Amino acid sequence: MKEQIAESQVPALKADERERMLTLARGIADLLQEKKARDVIVMDLERVNPYFCFFVIATATSPVHLKSLTRDTSKRFGEYLPRKHHVSPDDVASGWVILDFIDVVVHLFVPEQRAYYNLERLWGDAGVVLDARQPPPSTRAESPDADPPAAPTSR
Repeated sequence: MKEQIAESQVPALKADERERMLTLARGIADLLQEKKARDVIVMDLERVNPYFCFFVIATATSPVHLKSLTRDTSKRFGEYLPRKHHVSPDDVASGWVILDFIDVVVHLFVPEQRAYYNLERLWGDAGVVLDARQPPPSTRAESPDADPPAAPTSR
């Protein structure tokens, strides 16, 4: 398990800068949800990593969707990118695309790569700001809030 970084080691962002980065992270998460990305999560890494503040992690349904999410995010929030981002076919083929907004890092995966790298577990000491992950279908069916199964129809 990662050790917490002492507060004196973490260069604290000014409150207004932190709020601006949080707004950016949430805006990116909202766009990704709008574009049908799955299991979108925003993690606050400020206390466990001195290099960046937030991760936005999302899953694309296919390589084509991965490329589309990358393009749409870069287009909508490109003014915050330190340089123009180009996604090569190799980036998409790898199943993992990273967009680096300096204090906000966006990780877009296809399902297999997200499960393999499991950043949520790797950075488990970080706080979660937004969690739009869906429980597996079997868990949803057992949930007390789940709709009851449909009654069988008689013929």
